[in-house]
Amino acid sequence: MTPEQLATKFQAMDFDYFINSALERVPSNLDTREGSLMYDALAPAAYVMAEMSLNVADTVLNTFTQTASGEYLDYRADERGIKREPATFAEVLVTITDTNGHSLVANLGDRFASIGAEPIYYTLAKLSNIAGQAILVAEIAGEIGNSYVGQLLPISAIAGFGNATIDEITIPARDQEKDDELRNRLLASNEVIAFGGNVADYIKYIVDMADVSAVQVYPTWNGGGTVKIALLNNQHLAPSKTLIDKVQVAIDPSDISGDGYGIAPVGHKVTIVGPTLRTINVSVAIETTSTVTVEDVRQNIEKSIADYFATVRGNWGNIGPDNRTYNVTLYRSQIIVSLLKIDGVTNALNVKFDNVDADTTIQTDSKKEELPMLGTVTVNG
Repeated sequence: MTPEQLATKFQAMDFDYFINSALERVPSNLDTREGSLMYDALAPAAYVMAEMSLNVADTVLNTFTQTASGEYLDYRADERGIKREPATFAEVLVTITDTNGHSLVANLGDRFASIGAEPIYYTLAKLSNIAGQAILVAEIAGEIGNSYVGQLLPISAIAGFGNATIDEITIPARDQEKDDELRNRLLASNEVIAFGGNVADYIKYIVDMADVSAVQVYPTWNGGGTVKIALLNNQHLAPSKTLIDKVQVAIDPSDISGDGYGIAPVGHKVTIVGPTLRTINVSVAIETTSTVTVEDVRQNIEKSIADYFATVRGNWGNIGPDNRTYNVTLYRSQIIVSLLKIDGVTNALNVKFDNVDADTTIQTDSKKEELPMLGTVTVNG
């Protein structure tokens, strides 16, 4: 019996179950109808027992990693020395100018705010090597910090201030790790032992970094002692140069590569890179009900296909059963299944990737670590 089945058994033991079980044991010559003395005497105990049964069901579910949730899953993770990943803070690249449009150097700690009814506040954390540019960190954690690009207003008094604009979100933020994500990490940690700079060790250390969601590790890619690691940012997208450099310094600083001054063991020369973006166009023929046109469902179709690409990117760092290779494939059947869930769509035909009527395997090896990106979506009626 699985934990879910056992919990379901306890959840079925509700008030009716306990009151009826108790009344069945009462002599038949006594009145047991609702409102009778016997019924009213047993009802409070039945309510208490039903409540206890629900508590037992929750206890059963929260006892096992596969079914625990919330703080109870955190307790299971603590037993393995693993912590839930907290929400992070977005880092943005900002250009600041004075009233004459010339570069302006602000001070560390200066605060800015986005424009809008619910502004996002930022703190200047680092000055760039380029005059007038700076790195700001959002003061609110989570993906909401990724939602704004544009003009900023100064909160601090900055002499000569003219304008500030977010040019780029260099390191996107992520929300707190969800239960399913933490659970998958816990269960995966049972399968491979991370030790002394092996592949599992690199995967564990880098993915546990606050701004990285997935990696692909290629040992001895350029001879003995060399390691190539491709990574994705928190959004399962290509990382910025800022993030790549940050991870490179933490793992194996480029200027003293192989000397063991990062997390990499002495003798390991590690190269951190981003993936090669591969844009793929999708076309599909749609059949709809008589009351729905292709134009009515076009937006939902495009969103469904985009969501599928996002799901594939979410699995980009999953290493295969051989613990050596990565397999990233776009399946036409998966797109068809997702499109048939759209109201008004009765059939999806002729799904093609780049005009090819076949599933597409993305190249994932030490020569090219591709990441699939959705291009144009052509919907035919």
